[in-house]
Amino acid sequence: MGKTFLQHPGGARLYSCAKCDTVLTNKSQLISMRFTGATGRAFLFNKVVNITFSEVQDRVMLTGRHMVRDVSCKKCDAKLGWMYEFAVEESQRYKEGRVILERALVSEADATRKVLEEILNIGAAGRLDVMKELKMYAGFYTKTGSGRKNDKRVKQANARAQMKFKEARQKIQQAKLAEEARSKARK
Repeated sequence: MGKTFLQHPGGARLYSCAKCDTVLTNKSQLISMRFTGATGRAFLFNKVVNITFSEVQDRVMLTGRHMVRDVSCKKCDAKLGWMYEFAVEESQRYKEGRVILERALVSEADATRKVLEEILNIGAAGRLDVMKELKMYAGFYTKTGSGRKNDKRVKQANARAQMKFKEARQKIQQAKLAEEARSKARK
């Protein structure tokens, strides 16, 4: 089997596969939280990445008859929801081409927290490469949301992000020092 290539949608609030944590979409793509799936509450999204589609199926749902495809995680093949191909009723046509993700099958997290978790789970050899990437994320919040750099919420989010990145740098530095101490002790 070849290597699976995954996309990253960006954004400040991310939705991921609950089974393998593959990023699927972000909050800016959310259209509605007022849907129901097989496992309960479900969300309608405009664009979702890192998914695969089943064959088209004809289903009668609460809102009428639809042609849909089940969607699964591209990485672990876990079922996540479905995509609307065609709606018979005119009032339901806004759903066409859009994806439903079931709340019980996805997780939601801040992008900053996800980045930090990824950094802290990387081996010591990869941490220096990650430090270079941190610079790219440093202005993350000023480029998202409303786009207003002077907005109070953006300033607060940016301050929190900078504080978290500073903490991450300190943890990486501590891990690097501990690794150097272990390598000296081995000699």
